[in-house]
Amino acid sequence: MSHQNVTSSELLEALASRGLTLRLDGEKLALQGDARLLADTTLVQALRERKAELIALLREHQGNITAIARATGWNRVQIHRWLKRFDLDPRPFRGR
Repeated sequence: MSHQNVTSSELLEALASRGLTLRLDGEKLALQGDARLLADTTLVQALRERKAELIALLREHQGNITAIARATGWNRVQIHRWLKRFDLDPRPFRGR
């Protein structure tokens, strides 16, 4: 599965072309504008692809985060962040 890397400038440009902006709200980024306009953007598609890729890896490696990290070269902490972001629990993938 492939994914597209997007620079921050490209992201801001894509958002602006849809009438959206990002602003810093404390430690979080807040989207200003109608978020429904974001539904088909490159960012959302990349996140969908990452989630699908992560689910496939969880299946392939039976929920073993260390094995996923070794196979992909990703940092285990980042994998855990993605799991949290996508509300995925590796436990159901174990012992299949």
